[in-house]
Amino acid sequence: MASIKEQLEAKRRRTASVLIPVEDARREASEMERAKGRLALALAEESQGDTSELEAELEAAVSAWQAKHAEVVFQALGSDVYEGLLAPHYGAGGDLDPVAATPVLAAACAVDEDLQDIDWWIAQVASDRWSRGERADLFTALLQLNVDGLYRSVPKG
Repeated sequence: MASIKEQLEAKRRRTASVLIPVEDARREASEMERAKGRLALALAEESQGDTSELEAELEAAVSAWQAKHAEVVFQALGSDVYEGLLAPHYGAGGDLDPVAATPVLAAACAVDEDLQDIDWWIAQVASDRWSRGERADLFTALLQLNVDGLYRSVPKG
């Protein structure tokens, strides 16, 4: 078993997979929620019945929803790199400009080399193919990847 010191020395930067919608998946999302609800209800009732049909229905709904999304893997930046990249994107009030910061972070954090082009990201998120919510979701995911810790604290028991 590795010592605590060895475990800390082997620490890697965090990664996150972000599902970005490439097609309208509202119908699939609705079907997925209904299937989750039906399965949860069956499990809550502690029915002795077979739930495999409900589980298969949920799995099919999740697969249909996922098929309308592209999975992009991002890796957290070192804190100095992160702060250096974002420094020019703070406004006079000290707030980070998400419109300017999102493509910078996306290009810098993308694991896939084809997605590390900042000009490409600028064009993508500025296009009318991205909703305001999709931009906000991507920005939030990139911030969480780089800023949030996995655990704020570990409770003592």
